[in-house]
Amino acid sequence: MMNPPLRSTADVHALWDNLQFVDAIATDHAPHTLEEKVGGAPPLGVPGLETMLPLLLTAVQQSSSLGRIGAARLRGPAQLFSLEGKGRIASGYDADLVLVDPEIQWTISGRDLLTPVGGRRSRDGARAARSCACTCAGNWYLLKARCWSAGTGRPVRQAVRR
Repeated sequence: MMNPPLRSTADVHALWDNLQFVDAIATDHAPHTLEEKVGGAPPLGVPGLETMLPLLLTAVQQSSSLGRIGAARLRGPAQLFSLEGKGRIASGYDADLVLVDPEIQWTISGRDLLTPVGGRRSRDGARAARSCACTCAGNWYLLKARCWSAGTGRPVRQAVRR
């Protein structure tokens, strides 16, 4: 259960056809246990953090819209929220990058995700492109294993709007 709910196939196609009008692509990350979801007042939300990028990369391979997705996923949010040092690959900007080998595909499976959803996982069985490594503020991380440790991030600065 999520809000807004998933849309029809026609709505999805209309969104892809009009991607040039989309300022930002983002996802909610609200995982809940199976017990919470089947209760009398189930909370809204689904996990999306781990599956959004692989599914977007797969869509790019199928539609050649990498530039527009990159703008809506990176540059758009940085501009909308006036995030200092984000949204561009340029001198003085944080080096937040993802290295992707388009030849490496994987089938999304609950066994591979870090976010449990009480016995069922989001997008189980979907085929997706796989990220190989990423940089966060210029530090490289391999994505083969659960390699993130506490304390690797820092607060993002918001620029003063004029």
